[in-house]
Amino acid sequence: GYQYLIAKDKSVVDALEAGTVFRRDPATLQTERVRASDYGGLFNRSRHTWNAKVFYENQPRGLTASLRAIYRGRCGFADANANTILDADNEYVSGYLLLNAAASKTLGPWLSVQAGVDNLTGYTDPAYISTLAGRLWYASLAIELGKK
Repeated sequence: GYQYLIAKDKSVVDALEAGTVFRRDPATLQTERVRASDYGGLFNRSRHTWNAKVFYENQPRGLTASLRAIYRGRCGFADANANTILDADNEYVSGYLLLNAAASKTLGPWLSVQAGVDNLTGYTDPAYISTLAGRLWYASLAIELGKK
């Protein structure tokens, strides 16, 4: 699926249209009016996000496998010029792609195993996205008691 999102604070849009929002240029230290076209919207909201999943199943052999891709476009992280809005390139976090893969095998009527890896590429950005832990491997064994 794909999502295109424009998320803006209406009060900020109104203030920009009224010409009452300013910022300091970091190179010249001159104060300048922020244009409405400079406003990036709400922090932590990506304009573009998408995900896709490919799934394989072989019932006679009891095998399944999947590959999932998740993309998150750049989004605002924090205000860097003290005007409390997202309006400068250095206030953004870069977009990233995550790949997750998993496979499972049914070994009998009551036993199955699964293994996989989340964030296959090992992408991290600890300074800005602390929730991305890097590559995460996992395995599981499922036993269904009482099944004949």
